[in-house]
Parts: sequence; structure tokens; C-alpha cells
Amino acid sequence: MSKIYYIFRHGLTYALQTSTSYGDSILTAPIIDEGREAIEKIGEYLKDKMTDFNVSSPIIRCKQTSGIVSKITGKEFVFDERLTEYNMESQTSLEDRLKSLLSEINEKDYEKIAICTHGAVISVLIAGEIQKRIRALLVVK
Repeated sequence: MSKIYYIFRHGLTYALQTSTSYGDSILTAPIIDEGREAIEKIGEYLKDKMTDFNVSSPIIRCKQTSGIVSKITGKEFVFDERLTEYNMESQTSLEDRLKSLLSEINEKDYEKIAICTHGAVISVLIAGEIQKRIRALLVVK
């Protein structure tokens, strides 16, 4: 059975708003009030979506974002280090961490999963899914 993923990025931070680097605050940068409305819209969207597993990066901006979504939806999020975005990490290392997480999700037979994480992590998750679909199409043809 195919899985449904609801993947969303953490709320707006000062660094995102100003297109600057997180610098030393990469692990501690909080969300800002200007981004709250978008997070609330995510919460409203997810409110009526049944999920089997809700997981978030433990970095503060994701904790804050998933906390807002949780208040709106009643969904409880667990935090998993594998969803963390590390500065200067190799693509291979990030892919390996995410494969490990997705493998556990598959073992548990979750069907609908909500994930709160970071931009680079989302890119790798999406790219991996697209690669799987392309391989499936090539096998069928």
C-alpha cells in the first residue's frame, strides 16, 4: 500500500526573511511572528487529516512549528534527530539518515505520516521519492 506524507517546512525565521545565513544560530534560530499565519494554515489543513505518525526535527524552529500545528490539530509529534539539517553535511550522510527513518516508518506499517523539517531535508525526501517513481516507470516499460 502506498503511503501518504504530509511534509512541511518550519516557520519563517529572521534568516529566511532577510535571506541571510543562520551562522552560529543554525541550531537555535526561532521562528518569527510574521510566519505564524502560514503555520496556522498548515495546522488547519492537517486538522481533518488522519495520520498514523507525526515526526519533527528537534531543532527549535521545527519544535515551535510542530507545536503550533499540534495545538490546532491535537496531533502529537515525536522528535527525531535524523530530520535535523546540519551545516556542511554531505549529501550521502543526509540521505543515509533519511533512509534509516523511512525504513523504520515502513517497518511500522504507517500509512499517513506528517513530517516537520528543514528545506534541505525536504529536498532529499522529494528527490528520493521521484527517483523511486522514475525507476518504477523504467521497470514497467
